[in-house]
Amino acid sequence: MSFSVFGHEVLADELSALSPILAQCRREGFRLPLWVEVHSEALLPAFLEGLEALCPGGGLLLSAAGLPVMATPRTPPENFRQYLGQEFERVIVDVRQGLIANALAASQGWVRGGGVWCVLMPDMMRWRPESDRDLERLLAWPSRPDSGNGLFLQRFRTQVAQSPFPVLVLSEKGVIWRVTPEAPARLPVVMRDTAVTQSEAIEALVRLMSQRARRPLVLMADRGRGKSAAMGIAAARILTSRPEARILVTAPDKLAVQNLLRHFEQQSGMPTHPHLTFMTPDALLRDLPDADLLLIDEAAAMPAPVVLQLVRHYRRVALATTTCGYEGSGQGFRLRVEPGIRAICPQLRTLELAYPMRWSAGDPLEAWCNRLFLQQTPLPDVQVSGDTLLTFRAIPASELDADERLLEHCFTLLREAHYRTTPDDLKVLLDAPSGRLFAAFSGDEVVGLGWFVLEGALGDPELIEAITEGRRRPRGHVLPQLLTQISVDKAPLKHLWARIMRIAVHPRCQNMGVGSLLLHKLVQHLNAEYPGLAGAGAVFAGDERVLRFWHRQHFDAFYLGTRQDTWTASHAVGVIRCFQSFGCATQAQRALEATLQTYGPTALAHAAPGLLDELLCSLSRDPSPWPDSPPRQLLAYARGQRPLDQVLPQLREWLILQVETGTWRRLAPEFRRWTVARVLQQRNWADLCRLFDHGHPSAAENAWRKALLAYLEAA
Repeated sequence: MSFSVFGHEVLADELSALSPILAQCRREGFRLPLWVEVHSEALLPAFLEGLEALCPGGGLLLSAAGLPVMATPRTPPENFRQYLGQEFERVIVDVRQGLIANALAASQGWVRGGGVWCVLMPDMMRWRPESDRDLERLLAWPSRPDSGNGLFLQRFRTQVAQSPFPVLVLSEKGVIWRVTPEAPARLPVVMRDTAVTQSEAIEALVRLMSQRARRPLVLMADRGRGKSAAMGIAAARILTSRPEARILVTAPDKLAVQNLLRHFEQQSGMPTHPHLTFMTPDALLRDLPDADLLLIDEAAAMPAPVVLQLVRHYRRVALATTTCGYEGSGQGFRLRVEPGIRAICPQLRTLELAYPMRWSAGDPLEAWCNRLFLQQTPLPDVQVSGDTLLTFRAIPASELDADERLLEHCFTLLREAHYRTTPDDLKVLLDAPSGRLFAAFSGDEVVGLGWFVLEGALGDPELIEAITEGRRRPRGHVLPQLLTQISVDKAPLKHLWARIMRIAVHPRCQNMGVGSLLLHKLVQHLNAEYPGLAGAGAVFAGDERVLRFWHRQHFDAFYLGTRQDTWTASHAVGVIRCFQSFGCATQAQRALEATLQTYGPTALAHAAPGLLDELLCSLSRDPSPWPDSPPRQLLAYARGQRPLDQVLPQLREWLILQVETGTWRRLAPEFRRWTVARVLQQRNWADLCRLFDHGHPSAAENAWRKALLAYLEAA
């Protein structure tokens, strides 16, 4: 290939070496990774133009800098989620201003076979952690990039140096290949027996229309496996054979279904169809139009309660979801959403597409990214019984960096156990100076992990004053800032705290007490290792079972967020265990009680009743004698002599009285949940019947009345 690039014939000659390699990549369906060290900014425009000529077609540049790129659109790396599900011939990632791990991991999945994935880097020999501005986003104040461990950047540089991919250097002295371009070699491929082809997935989607209802189908796969394409092709086949069928398509946004709609058009020959309609999730839930089939694309990126409501309403549903974690939700679908769907529809069927469609199996770029970000590493198989002797110790970041096997096992355990573990977390794990790991071992194998971060101990009086007055909110320091925000007390900011970010237990060791023992040993470690530590705590997405776990380890709930998380639709919950006496902790618990009473029917109206019940149980004092005889109005309602609306204020007072006197915990759990939902949250009976899968509203109220009467008469 011969071309001139802005008069840079030398650069053109060097880039020409890629032409036969790209041709071979197109034949074999591989992507070509290309490392470019930019020593001279002056040559960059010419290089980008030459790359565009070599690899024409759609492209995207992820860069924080305003580079002069010809026809390639640019977007800041932090906006990478907008392009999930899209495809490009070339993707250029500029990491010179900051190495955003999530964006880097996601971007390789957008490149088609035969395309180029190019990474612009500074001089590898002079690349220092302080130049990685992304660390400012991840590290707690006052940490700066130069205060990080720099281990993730070191890992990235090592993986680049060990890769066989070409390295081009743009310098003032000229253009050289540090690693000579060669075509990527195919890697061995091992497919699981349960994997299906795209054709098999399409057939399964088409058969949904003729099968019995309430048998949802989930297509699960890594990026580039053809999930969206399968949905588009299946929709075209269904509407060809049954033109009257009504198919709805939903996804986080319309950009996410471009691939689906493109394959529908290619298969049907029609750009649109009157019976194929895209609707955003909120519009779909608002209108709930009739449909014979609902297709949910990018389901992992949608709020879990939204997905479950749609599955509950529509009789035939197919979902496509990624297993990748750079969205912060890939594992979340498997851990949180799939069990919920199975509870609604026990005959749920899941198909795994393992054969890539955007590129060929054995693609070296995909394997390299998986190795860098530890996205496909399996958990070791461990055998643990009740008699197994466990050992516990801290694991410093330097040990993780030196022991790849240990790093793999630790990060894989975190990834498998928590729905929001992403490549960014790997970077934090290696680089955050205040982060620590505490592990449970069975022999040499890690079976449990506690990941915590040290917070507080702020020494700047002006900053402490600004935080207390609500004028500043520095990065990190979540636990002390929450306590100060609630109590308007400066003391928490001045003391050192340990915030536990994750407790992860190997699947084979769950429900065996390993998590409880791990947390117990972790508290002992914190007391021994950090004299003067004020306490430990955690903030997490509110879940009744998780909160009960913390309560059993003597952690008290002190905070309940009034805003729902956009993905889980859960309310944040904070728990704390003080090692010193703090009045602010008592104030925070009183504020929590006020939050439950004030926001029950408004901001907390859609919170899980079981979660609110567990919070009320935690606030319940030590049991005391039953209170005095209940008001006559309550007895009249319980006996069917008054409507509920006339006694709702008295019922609410009665509920609070049970909490304050310690009798709340003595009531039956099911009755408590119904009482929370109807009295505290003021949900109507029809809503409660849907929530608890009960029969008719009048029958539900009658049953609750009888239970209430039994408790009132027992008093």
